[in-house]
Amino acid sequence: MDSKHLCECGCGKPMKPELFKHHPEWCGYQTECWIWEGNTNPNGYGLMTGYHKVRLAHRLSWIKHHKRDIPDGMGVLHHCDVPPCVRPDHLFLGTQRDNVRDMIEKGRAYQGHHPWSYKPKPTIRGTRHPKAVLNEDSVREIRARYRSGGVSERGLAAEYGVGRQTITRVLKRTSWAWLPD
Repeated sequence: MDSKHLCECGCGKPMKPELFKHHPEWCGYQTECWIWEGNTNPNGYGLMTGYHKVRLAHRLSWIKHHKRDIPDGMGVLHHCDVPPCVRPDHLFLGTQRDNVRDMIEKGRAYQGHHPWSYKPKPTIRGTRHPKAVLNEDSVREIRARYRSGGVSERGLAAEYGVGRQTITRVLKRTSWAWLPD
């Protein structure tokens, strides 16, 4: 077996090419992603043992392809925005600032759960949420009564059996924001 098929840590074990699979439906980049099919972290990035410790698979892919270490202060970023992708031409070096700028420009800013989590948390809202005290009708009523005047946030909180801050969040739409009046 030639050395390009051996583990890069020097242990002499063969690489496992079956861990690299093609999933074009995940990739918005011009060419096909190589999807890591081994272990992943909660954000979907591949994990593998390399250089005698567990490392991110896309970082090891970059190191192996470029035959050098990742410079201090730099990360390995994805052109394709697919965390389990390990295809070297989809990877590039950048700072954390570059990564955040790229995320914002592409509209991928964090909003409730990581978009590549394999087990995204569903948004449970309204009376389906196990800790809900108010319901849709009471929220509409609170907003209407407060708009019409004559009642304070503290008074509404006492009447509905919730804290004043809960009423404030309802009125400012930081909670129940999805519910129209």
